[in-house]
Amino acid sequence: MEINFRGSARMDDILTIDTRTDEISGARIVMAQQLKRGSEVLVEVRVEAAIVGENGRPRRFPKDWIAAFMPRTRK
Repeated sequence: MEINFRGSARMDDILTIDTRTDEISGARIVMAQQLKRGSEVLVEVRVEAAIVGENGRPRRFPKDWIAAFMPRTRK
């Protein structure tokens, strides 16, 4: 996980978290997040995670999960 703090929020601020999937390969997923107050980006995060099976070994992302996590392209 990489975190880049750009600003701070206050108690009554209305905040939004935007999350997008950047990449899925094998058992690995990389997501990017932005914490915003209006259009101002306060925090940027890059998260890398993996799926593991019951045996503790990495397992591939199921195809239906990939369709759910990856952004749809517009035609």
